[in-house]
Amino acid sequence: DFVLNVSHVEDEQSLKFFPPSLNPVEGGLLFGTEGGEEIIIKGNDFGVGKDFQVTIEDLNFDPDDQSSVNLNEGLFPANFDENSENIKGFNHTFIKMSAPEGQNRRDKPLTMSLVVAGQKSNGISVDYRPPSVEKLVMCKADALSSVHPYDCEGEMNSLGSDCDKYAKGGCGLTTEGGYTLALIGMDFGDPESGAQKVFFGDMEFKDDEDILFVSHREIRIRVPPGGGLDIPVKLMVGERSANEVLFSYDPPYIEDVTPDKPDANGDFVTIHGVNFAPTLELAGDIK
Repeated sequence: DFVLNVSHVEDEQSLKFFPPSLNPVEGGLLFGTEGGEEIIIKGNDFGVGKDFQVTIEDLNFDPDDQSSVNLNEGLFPANFDENSENIKGFNHTFIKMSAPEGQNRRDKPLTMSLVVAGQKSNGISVDYRPPSVEKLVMCKADALSSVHPYDCEGEMNSLGSDCDKYAKGGCGLTTEGGYTLALIGMDFGDPESGAQKVFFGDMEFKDDEDILFVSHREIRIRVPPGGGLDIPVKLMVGERSANEVLFSYDPPYIEDVTPDKPDANGDFVTIHGVNFAPTLELAGDIK
């Protein structure tokens, strides 16, 4: 309240500040899943940096609707006040903060709002960036019984960029499988969140022996036995899909055929080589 005292005569009037307002950002305010990225929130009437709370929430979930699924349970709402390490700067018209680590499992944006002394602002659209895969690389060329858990070996170049797949050794992408590849990219989400799924063609990697979530930038998979060209490798973070990358096994390589002079009236021949695929169906035709 505001009190005016003139010659010991007082008049008391209620005084109310304008509520805070946030400036929307065209396309939404976006930040990476690793966290730590600087966010600048602009607007008006933010107050003096006391008794405030910044909230990021998933308004697409309705707790009163039994058919509504809380895909982001345990992560949102996320609240930040003057005691939060994420808040780095504050004045009447802007807040500087570091983005929290996490991910949005829903393919719809989140909402940010500001409460100052009990007065709530409008909400603005914010979101984590969707996952993106830059390349597939060889992590461990040896066939193992489980995905390689240690540091990757080699130069981490894109598959097929530094080898001749038609040579005898090919690119090491044998049809026998068992070797470890790494998906390299950005914004894969918290590796311990359980939000990620990786598909190899129609097959999802589900066993711990076959997939390892390393970080926000790396996921490893153990390639199954198979064969073929341009098999899509797809990463999903909840409902959000990354760009597909394509994987091709090395083509078959024939070392020799015996006998080299088969009987003209008909004979059995044996073809020796590598990358003939694990099954007759995958091997295709012999011409």
